[in-house]
Amino acid sequence: MIVMKKALPRRTFLKGVHAALLVGKRDGYITELTALAAQLGVGDRFHLLDYVPSSELTAYLSSANVGIDTLLHIPLHELTITTKFWSYISARLPMVVSDVKATAALTRELGCGEVYVAGDADGFADGVRKVLADPGKYTASYGEDTLAKFSWEGQAEVMLNLYSEITGLRP
Repeated sequence: MIVMKKALPRRTFLKGVHAALLVGKRDGYITELTALAAQLGVGDRFHLLDYVPSSELTAYLSSANVGIDTLLHIPLHELTITTKFWSYISARLPMVVSDVKATAALTRELGCGEVYVAGDADGFADGVRKVLADPGKYTASYGEDTLAKFSWEGQAEVMLNLYSEITGLRP
């Protein structure tokens, strides 16, 4: 849950930008986020979408303008790259991600998005503005080699090779 201790500066709001979340349930913190959006006067730009089958996810995501990954600084987040990040690559989305170690490093290496300081609403908004102003700058990194390397099929081959190296067996 986002706790508002003070009003957000007006420059934080992204005029005309809509947020869409893929959610399984519409209770708990989702209810709180919906109420917060209404309270802030942006409820008409806050949308909840149902999950889609995994076989349709890439096509579904590719209709978006920006992929967002807002992890906070906790040990697990520093070391992990989320499944949604890989899905955004498959959908060729430019991204805005927080500065957790692994995700920020790969985003910078690929040049596929903007990195902001986790928890900094103004930094996040600035990142979204930059990506929306020139999405091609960020999606140019999605050549066929990159897409193949980070696909499930490409990763399966890496994992099979590692398994064989460790065990001496080939599944």
